[in-house]
This record gives sequence, C-alpha cells and structure tokens, in this order.
Amino acid sequence: MQSQPLSRRLITVEPVVFCVEAIQGILINLRTEYIEYRLAAQHNYTIPNVGSGNSSCWLNETNSTTSHIQEEIEADTAIWILYMKDTSVFLPIITATILAATSDFIGRRPIFFIGSLCHLLASCLFLLVSIFNLPIWVLICGEVILGLGGDSVLIDVVALAYIVDIYRNDTQQPFRLVVVSMITYIAFGISQIIIGQILQLTNSFIISFSCAVGLAILNLLYVCIPYFIPETISGTRVPKDLVKQIFVKYYKLFHKDHTSNKNPVALVVTFISDFFYYFVHEAIFVVITIYGIAAPFCWTPTETGIYAAMVNMVPALSSLVAAKILSICLNNFWMLHVSLIGAISELLITAWARTSVVLLYAAPAAGFIRTLAEGIYKAQLATLVNQDEQGVLFGVQALVASIGKVCSPILLNSTYAAFVKIGKPQWTFFMSAGLLGVPMFLNGILHIMTMRGRGTSRDAPLLEEEPETDDGHSVNS
Repeated sequence: MQSQPLSRRLITVEPVVFCVEAIQGILINLRTEYIEYRLAAQHNYTIPNVGSGNSSCWLNETNSTTSHIQEEIEADTAIWILYMKDTSVFLPIITATILAATSDFIGRRPIFFIGSLCHLLASCLFLLVSIFNLPIWVLICGEVILGLGGDSVLIDVVALAYIVDIYRNDTQQPFRLVVVSMITYIAFGISQIIIGQILQLTNSFIISFSCAVGLAILNLLYVCIPYFIPETISGTRVPKDLVKQIFVKYYKLFHKDHTSNKNPVALVVTFISDFFYYFVHEAIFVVITIYGIAAPFCWTPTETGIYAAMVNMVPALSSLVAAKILSICLNNFWMLHVSLIGAISELLITAWARTSVVLLYAAPAAGFIRTLAEGIYKAQLATLVNQDEQGVLFGVQALVASIGKVCSPILLNSTYAAFVKIGKPQWTFFMSAGLLGVPMFLNGILHIMTMRGRGTSRDAPLLEEEPETDDGHSVNS
C-alpha cells in the first residue's frame, strides 16, 4: 500500500495525541493518589481530606510505629504502580509493534480507533473501581485493556507515521514531528495540573476519574469522523499474507540496499539511544512524585500537578522554541548532547534537593529542554529509511519504547522501594543520572562516525532542506 499526499493542514492527528496523553496524565496522577489512599485505609488509617493539602503527611513522624507504617505504605504504593505500569506497557511490545506495521496496509485511521476505544474502556473501569470501592487489583485489568490497545505509544507512533505521510519530502516534516512529540508532554503535564485542582476542590476520586471518561468519549468521536482525519494510505485492505508481509518489511528495514541512502548501523545505534532515554524517563517522574508526596516534602495534589507540568509541559514548550533556535547554530548531535546534559542535571539536583522548592522548581528548570532529545531521535529515524517503511519504522520505535517502558518501572520502582527501606531514596536518582550517560556516549560515537564518513560540513541540522522532486519543487509545496 502507498501513502497518498494530502494538502497540508494545520491540525489533523494532533487532537488525538493530545487527548490520549491527557487521559494518560489523568489516570497516572490519580492512581498514585488513589492507591496510597486505599492502602492507608487497609492499615486502619484514614486520610482526613484528600484535597486538604496534608494528605501525604498524615502520619505522625515522631512515632516510630507510624513512621514505619508510612514507609511501608510508600514502598507498597511503588510496587503497585510497578505492577500497573508494567501491565500496560508490556503488552504493547506485541500489540503496538504489529498494529503500527499493519497501518501500512489497512490505513492509519483504524489504528487510531482501536487505541481510542481502549482508552475509553480503561477509563470507565477506573471510574467503576472508585465508585464501588472494588479491590485495587481490578485497576490492573484497566491497564490490561490499555496494553491490548497499544497504550499511548501506539497512538503516538501512528501519528508520527501519519505526519510523515502528509509532509513527505517537505522541509517542515522534521519540525512537525517534533511538534507531535512535544504535544505528548504538553497534554500530559497540563492534564495533571487540572486534575490535581479538581481533586483538591472536589475531594472526590469519582468526579476526577469521570473527567478521563468524558475526554475519552470526545476523543473517540473525533476519530470516528473522517473529515478530521483523512486516510493517508490508498487502497487499504487486509492482505491474505499480512503477517508474512509485516515480517518481510521488518527484515528489509535493517537491510541495506543500493537504491537508497539507508544506514542500518545508524538506525540501530539511534534505536539503542532512544531505548535508554525511555528506560530512564518513563518511570522516574512517577518515582519522584511518590518521593515528593512523602515526608519531608509532603506535596499536595496541586503541587503534584504543578510538578507534572514542570517536567512535561514546560520542557515541551521550551523544546519547541529550542528546536527552531538551536538548529541555526547546532546540528542534531550537539542538540542531543545539550538536551541530555540538561536531563542528567535535573536528576542530580533532584537527588540533592532538601526543600520542596528545589525539588518542585529548581530541578525541572535544569532540564527545561530535556524533551528535545525525543523529538530529534524521531526526526532522525524518519530520515534513515525509505518513505514506504515509515509504519514499520515507527512500529520498531513502538517496540523499543515499550521495552524501555517495561524495564523502567521494574528497575526504578523496585530500586526506589529498596532504597526507601534503608533511608536512601535519593540514590535512585543518582543511578538514573548515570544511566543517561549511555545515550550520550552512543550519540558521541555516532557523531564521530558521521564526521569521519561525511565531513562536518554535511552534518545535517534538525531543520535541513529536504531533497526536491524532479521538477525542482517540494512534493507538498
């Protein structure tokens, strides 16, 4: 199946990406608060007012018994989050990888529908748990539904493929890919600020979870209307040997041919670097949220939402500006270095933080363009393969992201729980900062390889000029 160019439109899949990531932000924010609230009840402690501003420090720290209970609840919360997170991100290793590649054959819109429907069903289940006080493990069933629908990673990667379809051979394609990547952070961050305020004002998990359901309904309606998201794949139908064709395309993705400028080595190195980026960042901010909710920081739901914005929305907006400005004087590799240095600094300041102000504001400020690296990785990947391999390419990217998301909470949540028990939770952040040294090292190797093979003068910036067609014009101009 071939992608068909459409006239460039300012808005197509962006609302879908925004809504799905906003739903994710709401559920992730609420599940941490909700699980801690339920665990407190199981220990015969009742949080007097979930929105009162002191719900996280409701235990008397001067009492050794209650202090031990607080540590136990904090550690158990981290473990429950680990179970839930791994459930929703393990399944996309299979589902997102297959469905993203399938979109090259059956079209992008059916995949958007599947992902949106699963987010609606999962949100409804979370709401039912809060209404009927169902066991905590039922929440894992909601994560299973999200996983079967590819979680948010499926929507993200198919949206990227959709943008490549529309902006192929266009000078704006790399920046549009960065925009879609940054929308994920903006939506994730702003949704947590809003839901934190709603939770604090209403003191009701039922009302808060209802917001996710309402947003999921609007998103599904948007996806179902063809006018908003025109199909970009022509002649869509399911071939009889679909599975075989998918595997063939995956094989050819990493096979160098003589008819294109594909670079399998650069492709693999970029995927490995991308993996470590997801591996650290997927779960670390959930861990920091648990860290901030506990003593001595004692974050309120509002402060939890503010932190979510500081590590998601603010870096995304800053990265959009940085992508335009830095590309004037820096190439992709140097921008990756700058972005990763900021991410490492953010984790180091978090580990050294002793006051809520430093943890809540100073640490995220150090990583204000941390998210730029993710957008650059995706823009680079899109240029390393042929045009008809974009769905398969981002299918592999979904696989890499899903594996990273699975491994991240396994390591970070369990490590944090262990460090909490020995009174050294900040060691988790020192360890995470060290792990980010791996993508920096790989980026340096790839940079050197590129300079030796092509020369620094041809080291392309993020917004480089794309090749023109035979008639001397860009395809979509």
